[in-house]
Formats: sequence, C-alpha cells, structure tokens
Amino acid sequence: MVKGLLAFVAAAGIVIAAVWVLVHLVGLKASLIWTGLVGAAAWAARTMVQRKQEYRRLLAEQKRQQYYEFLEFMNGFFTIGDEEQDPADLNDPERLRELRLWSLRLTMIGSDEVVRAWNSVRLANIASSGEDEEAARRRVVEMMRGWGKVWLEMRKDCGHFDTSLTELDMLSSVVNDINDYRHELGAGGNR
Repeated sequence: MVKGLLAFVAAAGIVIAAVWVLVHLVGLKASLIWTGLVGAAAWAARTMVQRKQEYRRLLAEQKRQQYYEFLEFMNGFFTIGDEEQDPADLNDPERLRELRLWSLRLTMIGSDEVVRAWNSVRLANIASSGEDEEAARRRVVEMMRGWGKVWLEMRKDCGHFDTSLTELDMLSSVVNDINDYRHELGAGGNR
C-alpha cells in the first residue's frame, strides 16, 4: 500500500515536471498534446494498479476462507485438555486422503512461507519409535513452534504483513498450558 502511494506520488511529480518542461521549451500546443498522452498513460497505469490491488484483495479473501477450512479440519486432530475424546486417526485412509488433499491445496494457495511452515510442521509431527521423554518433549516443542509458524504465516498471507505477533502469541490463543512451554518456545520463536 505504501509502495503504491510512493509510486503514485513519484509518477505525479514526473508528470508535473514533464508538463512544466514542455510548456517552457516546446510551447503550449505541443505541451497540451504531451500532457494528454502522459495523462492517458497515467490513467492506464492507475487502472492496472487498481486491478492488481483488487485481485490481491479477492485472493486474500479466498485464502482466508481456505485457511479457515483447513484449520477447522486440523482441529479434529487435537485433543482438548483431559477430555476423553480421541483425536482423528491418521491411520484412517479417508482422513489421510483428506490430509493429503489439504497439503496440495496449501501448496497451491499458500505463500512460500505458508508452504514451508506447513511442510516443516508436518514432518516434525512424525514420532520416532523408542524416543525418550526428553526427545519427545523436544519434538512436541518443535511441533508447537511449527504450528505457531503456520498460523502466523497464514495470518501474514491474509494481509497482516506487518504484524508484531509471534509464534508464541499465536499458540497462546489455542494452547491452554502454553506457560509450561514458554521458556522453550521463546528461545527459538520470532520476536
């Protein structure tokens, strides 16, 4: 937005300078023709910029909807506190197929950062057999950091480019015992 405004101000300054030069060096009649041509070019450039901005706005709306549906789907894989519910089973072929489809959708609609964050959290989610308690906790912390990164990158991709939130902030809205992990997550999170 700021870049577009600066470009517009710069273009307006160039047009004004060009008109002034034409009037003083070439004469009024030629300068009117050039002014018309420059005005038409400025109108065309403005129209292109407006179309691009509208496309970005529509794309951001579509991404918000897709990301919301993705997060709603992923919510089925998490347990809430000490509830006696089983998270969705990744061994279920239908759930696995749906997860693969979502991975493909994210690859198509997500920014580079969203895709990288998703791939990272997806791969970090794979448990190693026989890992000790400390290794399991490190994996959980990395998985949580990864989810925070995914949510933060989705937020940025939907238009909050200059957000000051961190992965920890994103996790704090959904992880009730985040304080148990704050030290470990804060060491490697965005600040």
